[in-house]
Amino acid sequence: MSCVETCESLASGPVCSDTCTEGCQCDEGFALRGSRCIPRRECGCSFEGRQLATNQTFWMDISCHFLCYCNSSDNSVYCENVSCKDDEYCLEENGLYYCHVRTDASCIISGYGHYLTFDGYSFDFQSSCELVLCTTISRPRVERSDTFPAFTVTAKNEDRDTSLALWVKQVQVEVFNYNIVIHRAYKYTVLVS
Repeated sequence: MSCVETCESLASGPVCSDTCTEGCQCDEGFALRGSRCIPRRECGCSFEGRQLATNQTFWMDISCHFLCYCNSSDNSVYCENVSCKDDEYCLEENGLYYCHVRTDASCIISGYGHYLTFDGYSFDFQSSCELVLCTTISRPRVERSDTFPAFTVTAKNEDRDTSLALWVKQVQVEVFNYNIVIHRAYKYTVLVS
């Protein structure tokens, strides 16, 4: 009987065969990766068909409630009940979940068509045309996270002679198949359709 211990088989045990086969045998504390023997602590961990780097951390679920890490001392994955910090959100990357820091930004519209964008660029927009303030981008379904909804926020100035000062008449948010409108004519009221 011949047995070979590879990085991929550390969790399940060595791969053994009843027949004699030609191959490599690593010294104690080493495992085979490809055709080389490397220290077991450098093998990382095998988790649900994935090979993880030593000491790599990730969250197991889409809500980021279970933090897991690849332990270098025994090449096993250990998990504990830990959530993202308050200033972080959960995001999927290549089938694993990670906490990312939230970045807040403001888009400001002030009287007479003055705009300040999220990145700090200011401009004047003197038109009654609708202006998209922010929106989600279109990406193939396999690349986007279903936890972030598609939305669009638009602003529309008063319909007036452009030689006169213009100001915002309404802001509209489209999300989850709803149109939410904040309109100057309906003070203290939000319209939802």
